[in-house]
Amino acid sequence: MVNKHAFEIVRRGVSSIAPTMGDLLIEGVHFCDTLELPWLANQVGKSCIPCGRYRIVLSLSTRYRREMPRLIGVPNRTGILIHSGDTYEDTKGCILVGDGTNTKDFADSNSKATFGHFLAWFRSVGSEAWVTIRNAEPTASLVLAIKEPPAPRAVAA
Repeated sequence: MVNKHAFEIVRRGVSSIAPTMGDLLIEGVHFCDTLELPWLANQVGKSCIPCGRYRIVLSLSTRYRREMPRLIGVPNRTGILIHSGDTYEDTKGCILVGDGTNTKDFADSNSKATFGHFLAWFRSVGSEAWVTIRNAEPTASLVLAIKEPPAPRAVAA
């Protein structure tokens, strides 16, 4: 059964060094920011989640002892939740939500309140949805910076 309720996480600046920031979009509109670990080849508990489309259901978390949105079908991973947190270390391989953009300290991001708003939306759509996680397209200036510089012109004598 295909669920019509879907949202998207568009990541900005994915690297193997720095935490991964993103935008959570519902119906194409920015809902909140996300924070994940750096990309480290999908290592459990050390890496952000691979790009893809995943089902999300509300299920009991043994860690948080309450129902939480859980991603289903992530390759070689289980127990991936969407939750609140203060730093990227709090992700534990999951996705944090908030309204901040500081990757070292998500504490000022109103993460708990943002998670409450997300959970209210999630429950309002029947506690089941699909998320597409993708990396943002590079900007034109970034694409130009990556290309090789033009060959030098010959100077007439």
